[in-house]
Amino acid sequence: MPFHKGAFIDLDWSLRDQLGNEVCLKPLVGKKNICLFVFPQVGTKKYDVLKDPGDSIDVSSKKIPKKAGKELVELFRNCYRLFRETNTEVIGISVDPQDVLAEFAKEHTVPFALLSDPNWEVVTRLRCRPTLGWAQRSIAYVIDLEGKIELSYESLSGRPKEFSMLVPNAIKTSRDLDAKQPRPFNEEPNSSKRMFGWLSL
Repeated sequence: MPFHKGAFIDLDWSLRDQLGNEVCLKPLVGKKNICLFVFPQVGTKKYDVLKDPGDSIDVSSKKIPKKAGKELVELFRNCYRLFRETNTEVIGISVDPQDVLAEFAKEHTVPFALLSDPNWEVVTRLRCRPTLGWAQRSIAYVIDLEGKIELSYESLSGRPKEFSMLVPNAIKTSRDLDAKQPRPFNEEPNSSKRMFGWLSL
């Protein structure tokens, strides 16, 4: 079961992104809102299926929707500019190896960090470890400046169609948070002049 709205989430961990950089989200607390989502494996030919290292469940026996991870990442990619306008950093996490995510991000022009968690450590801490009967769950959280969850969403099948309302709701939540945050008197809400981790307008 995912964390619920109002819970404080542990961000004191780090993972490698698609470029090989070590990324830690804890320094973002107090500076940016965070939209953190765990997506199914992107399903390249080299890594169609990965096994759970903990051996508590063998996901290789489950049917994984190969397009689910790709389509979910593309959903966030297509709306990335809207998140950036609300001081929100988008971060994706997958159990795919780093080199797979690097190839995928380059091919699909992903502008935000995709973190590799092949040992399922952070995925487990985020309460997104597979459960019996499901290949891989997907979870998304919108986290405010205090590290508190403002939006929590879970998809048991990991299929993007179940996220059809997630991104609009996540953007609305980010906008509401941004409107509440103090800013210099000469800065307008949703200013496009802010700098965001990966790209700037």
